[in-house]
Amino acid sequence: EISGLLTMISEQQLLSDRAKSVAFREKDRDAVRKAIREEMQAKDWDAALVLANSMEKEFGYSQEAAQLRAEINGNRTEVVQRQVDEAINTINEHLSAERWNPALREAERVLQIYPDDERAKRLPQEIENRRQSIKKRLRDSFMAAVSRHEVDEGIEILKRLDPYLTPAEAEALQEQVRQLFK
Repeated sequence: EISGLLTMISEQQLLSDRAKSVAFREKDRDAVRKAIREEMQAKDWDAALVLANSMEKEFGYSQEAAQLRAEINGNRTEVVQRQVDEAINTINEHLSAERWNPALREAERVLQIYPDDERAKRLPQEIENRRQSIKKRLRDSFMAAVSRHEVDEGIEILKRLDPYLTPAEAEALQEQVRQLFK
């Protein structure tokens, strides 16, 4: 019995690599499919795409490889969108509290992770646009308070406006501030 098993093992070892690949192609294909799924779960999209390409080249399953590539790319897009959405929510929390530097740091972090994502590319400019919008609103409110001679309101607005101003902008407002205190 052992002799028969040894003979069978010996014969299988004598098979050429090509014969082995034909004989065990179903197991090999299943192993590649399983490996692709594992890489997708690990979010290693590039490795999963390489495996899908090898399925097409080695086994000739171009249609299945194309479906797998579409699934991989779809999963990647979904994960990226979800992670960018989470980062945008964090940035919006910072913006609501007017914490501009943490918002910019988060935007830069997202841009480093996803440099090809269009929403990530727009984040720094959107943050600056919001900052400028609040600055303009505060400046307009300050000017209105000055024109109404609302000293206390003008001082409170000026306190909020001060961190937004450049030295040149602050200098330009000196006359209105003097007028407010007169």
